[in-house]
Amino acid sequence: MASAKTFFLEIVSPERKVFGDDVEFGIFPGSEGLLGILPDHAPILSMLSPGEIKITKNSRSSYYAISGGFMEVSANKATVAADTCESAEQINKEEALAEKKAALAEVEKNKEEKENLLLAQKRLKIAEIRISVAEKATTANQTEK
Repeated sequence: MASAKTFFLEIVSPERKVFGDDVEFGIFPGSEGLLGILPDHAPILSMLSPGEIKITKNSRSSYYAISGGFMEVSANKATVAADTCESAEQINKEEALAEKKAALAEVEKNKEEKENLLLAQKRLKIAEIRISVAEKATTANQTEK
């Protein structure tokens, strides 16, 4: 159960429960901008955009990449229902770089087709988010050594 200085955070995707524990702080990619959540936050329900989640637990940060979803905060508990979610350690950076390259080619190819262009731009954004989050895992591992 959450202490006075923490709240319970649960992150789920259609495939699995990704995270569930007490945390001190979290930053989430809300549809209208970043959402910073601390213990005893007012109740909210928000759409989440593709982006990065940063969680602080025991004064250490961890990072997750999501492709969108919803978030509910109520009674010192936050629940994220993500379309997809990967921790920094789970992301294969080379694969994400290949996805970015393919998405860039798709953007170029579909400049005249608005619907396809929007889908290609979303793929590109998600690939860039995954690369950024993967790099944070690499940086954290180097800092700990």
